[in-house]
Amino acid sequence: MGFESFRVEFRNPDADFLKIDHFVRTELHGIDDSEASFVGGSNYYTVSDDRAKAVIEMEVDITEKTISCRFTLCHPPIVDVIFSSLIRRLVNKFQLEVRICDTDATNVWYPSADLELFDRNSGRLISKRRNEWITQFGKEQFPATTVEVYSQIILPHCKSLHAIS
Repeated sequence: MGFESFRVEFRNPDADFLKIDHFVRTELHGIDDSEASFVGGSNYYTVSDDRAKAVIEMEVDITEKTISCRFTLCHPPIVDVIFSSLIRRLVNKFQLEVRICDTDATNVWYPSADLELFDRNSGRLISKRRNEWITQFGKEQFPATTVEVYSQIILPHCKSLHAIS
């Protein structure tokens, strides 16, 4: 996990990842995210909720049978609910397990039956990481992708710190 985002991974080696990819594109209205295509072999998407001003980034690797999603910590807190809802849809529809990718998280995979515990644990970690973000970069809320956050918040912040020293 980068310090600017909160990320989870999903697994189920028996799942049909072509169907998952199709679901992300059609049901979740995933838009190809060519800016995120740092690693070949994966499909990258952004899933937006315009009413709530939320952008969630998704990676689906059909060959390796992996899927992950993340959001940037400068989002308004409503993203937490949207993120949880998206996770529940994926876990329940494709019998996936989900894991929090955070240095403070235990390496626990949560099946559908444990999503309440997942929500409590992820909520606690999201709150902690969001507070760290606010301490470093301020309270401004900005529903954006990691590429946008890097170019519009992190890089200018680092340049201004460099100019001071």
